Amino acid sequence: MAGVLFAGLTMTACSPESYDGADGNLPSIADYADNFSVSVDQSTNTATMTFVEAPGVTPVWIVDGETYSGQTRYTRYWRKKGEHQIQAKVKNRNGISDGAIDFNINIEKTKMNGFSGFDPDGNNPNNLLNGAPLNNNETWFADEGWNKLDPQPVPSVNGGEIKITLPEGMGSQRWQGQLKCKNIGIQTSSEYEYDFSAIVTMSKKHNGFKIKLCAQDDEDNNILLDKDFKVTEANEPVCFYASELSGIDTDNLMIVFDFGGGEAETEVIIENLCLIRHDLNEIEAPEELAIPFNYDDPNNVWKQIDEAGAFEEGCWFGDAGWGDMGVKPEDLKSVHEGSSHQITIPAITVNEQWHAQYKWELNKDITLPFSGNDVIDFSCEVTTTKNLPGATFKFTQIDNDENFFFADRIPIKAGNYVVRYEGVSLSKGEDAPNMKFVFDFAGAEEGTVITIKNVTVIKH
Repeated sequence: MAGVLFAGLTMTACSPESYDGADGNLPSIADYADNFSVSVDQSTNTATMTFVEAPGVTPVWIVDGETYSGQTRYTRYWRKKGEHQIQAKVKNRNGISDGAIDFNINIEKTKMNGFSGFDPDGNNPNNLLNGAPLNNNETWFADEGWNKLDPQPVPSVNGGEIKITLPEGMGSQRWQGQLKCKNIGIQTSSEYEYDFSAIVTMSKKHNGFKIKLCAQDDEDNNILLDKDFKVTEANEPVCFYASELSGIDTDNLMIVFDFGGGEAETEVIIENLCLIRHDLNEIEAPEELAIPFNYDDPNNVWKQIDEAGAFEEGCWFGDAGWGDMGVKPEDLKSVHEGSSHQITIPAITVNEQWHAQYKWELNKDITLPFSGNDVIDFSCEVTTTKNLPGATFKFTQIDNDENFFFADRIPIKAGNYVVRYEGVSLSKGEDAPNMKFVFDFAGAEEGTVITIKNVTVIKH
C-alpha cells in the first residue's frame, strides 16, 4: 500500500505483572514476537497494530505509555506530526508477559486545519527553500534594556524543521528575540513576484511575531517580506503566508524571525518553508486574513458579556416579499461556549441584505454604554462551512438602528475570515445607552454552520 511503512521492533524486558491465583506460567514475549506487527499509513496519519491470534493468549497494546487495548487489530490516529512508542505484550490467565516488544513510529506530517501552504507535501521542485541549509543560524535575544542575554537559546534544525524555546528574560519589544537563517544560498530577482508560506506552531499564544526575508548584505533596505503575524491558539499548527511579493535582486537571501514579546518557555516549531515564484505557483492563496485584536486584552468590554452569557438571542428570516418565515432562535441550533458562538442556517433566503438576521441584545445584567465621541477597535473571527454571498456585522445602539459603529456586508468564502475595524465611531455621533449586535447571512445555504468567536470591542 502506498504511503504505508512498517515499524521496526525491539524486545525489552520488564518486571512481570501477575494476578492472584497465578501458577507462575506467565507467557514469554519471545514466543510471540512474530505475531505482532505495526504499520503506519502516512497518508492518513494512522497506525494499525495487528496480532496473529495464538491459543491461550491475547495481546496488550500500550501506546505512548497511556492508551491500552486488548484488540487483535487496533488502529490509532494522530493529527499532528511526531514520534510515538507502542509496546506490545501478551497476556494469559496467569498474567502479562515479563517482556515487551517496542515499536517506534513517526508521523511525518500534520493534518492541517485550513490552508496547508504553497508546498504542502514538501516536494515541489519550484520551492526555492526545499533542501536549503537552515542550520547556518544565529540568535540575538535581549532583555528590556537591550542587553544581550547570556546564554542565548540554541535552535535545533532537522531537515526543513526549526525548533527553538524562547528564554527567560527576553524583552517585550520588536527585535528583542531574533533568529536568523543565513547563507542559505537562495537567489531572487526583481523581475519576478514571489509567494511565501511557513507552518508555525507555538506552545503559547503570541500577540505578534515577525517574519522577514531580505538580502543578507543589506537587510535594512533590500527586503522581500517584512510582516507581523499573530498566534491566537497554543499548540495549533498554522500556515502563515504572503503572496505576490515584489522580488528583490540578491544572491544570498536571509530569513529572519523575531519573537520579541513572547512568553518564556514558549516552544516554537517552524516547518514546511516555501518560497516560490508566483508565476510557477499552482496553488492559489486564500484571501489573506486580517490580524484580530487580542480577545484577552483587559480593555475588551465584550469578554465580560461572553463570560456571563449576558445577552439574548433573536432572529428574523424573511421571504422575497419580506414576509416573516417563522424562524425562531431555537431553529438556529445555537451553541455558546466560552468565546465561541455557533449557529446553523435553518432555511435559505433570497440573497438580499437583512433577509436572514441573527442578533444579540444586551438586556440582561450587563450593559455597554458609549458616548457619541467614543472610538473603538473591533474584531471577530468567523468560520463558515459554506460560502456566504453576503455577511453583515452590525454593532448598533439597542434602540436606534441608525446609530452604529459599522454595518458592512462582506462576501466570505468557506473557511476562515477575520472581521476587523480600527478606530471607528458611532455613525450619528449620539450617545448610546446600550448596544446590540445584528448579523445577517441572507443567501446562505440551508445547513451552513457559522461560528463567530473572539469578539473583541476595545474602547479607546
